Amino acid sequence: MGRSLTTKEKELKEVVGANVRRLRRSKGLSQAKLAMMIGKGREGYDNGGTGHYIRNIEKRGTLDCAVLASIADALGVYYCSFYKSHIFSKKYG
Repeated sequence: MGRSLTTKEKELKEVVGANVRRLRRSKGLSQAKLAMMIGKGREGYDNGGTGHYIRNIEKRGTLDCAVLASIADALGVYYCSFYKSHIFSKKYG
């Protein structure tokens, strides 16, 4: 098994997931629409529908940098927008 995440890593994943959700909603996009925009629309049909891929990101903050860059492009925001958190910055910045 892999190592356990540190508190800082867990909090960062939460921040990324919350910011994906916030920015997606601000653009009026559903999880399914955003998944299709980044080429992940077919993934997850058997596990909860088209939006399953984005839903997992928003809940777990688990994704690679290439996917995060694709989401940033689709939403028309800078990559760093996903890491912004007043609380996280105060604790670790």
